Amino acid sequence: MLATKLTIPGVIAPLPTAQHFVALWTKRTGRTAMVRVPERLYELSRVQSPANVPGGLREAEVADEPFLAKWATAFIEETNMDPIPDGLVFVRGKRAARQLFVWEDEALVSMAAWMGRTTQGVRVGYVYTPPAHRRRGYASALVAALSQRLLDEGSPRCFLFTNANNPTSNRIYQRIGYEFVCDFWLYDFSAE
Repeated sequence: MLATKLTIPGVIAPLPTAQHFVALWTKRTGRTAMVRVPERLYELSRVQSPANVPGGLREAEVADEPFLAKWATAFIEETNMDPIPDGLVFVRGKRAARQLFVWEDEALVSMAAWMGRTTQGVRVGYVYTPPAHRRRGYASALVAALSQRLLDEGSPRCFLFTNANNPTSNRIYQRIGYEFVCDFWLYDFSAE
């Protein structure tokens, strides 16, 4: 691999594997590595729905696209994840694939998507609630309802990643039944 001068921007893997790879790669290439996001993987096979959260789950609609495009962009900025080229293109693609959902309480208050369905399960992601609607249980209710829907559709389990340094997201997902699997770290490598 090194003989071909392959350049890779980074690596994401379970923590021990990521650390091992980073140690070998930086030693062999002289590049440096920096942790961009320490992520935590959770799985769920049974939902514990939060009580008394007003509103409900529904599939995203065409009329929602302008709001959700802004939210998708804000999510990427807040989480420091890989950028999406265009929030509206992302939202339209997820909506067309019927993978984008919202929590509505008289107005849109939170969004989430699913992706990566396999025989082992499905991943929930892009969970975002604008700051004005936070701390009301909307994200918890949305993720719980979406996870239940995915289980009801036949997925044996749901997965999601959180920022390991965000105690709020780690706590709310555990309250609705998500259990810790392992830590994944996302490393960026310096330019050569």
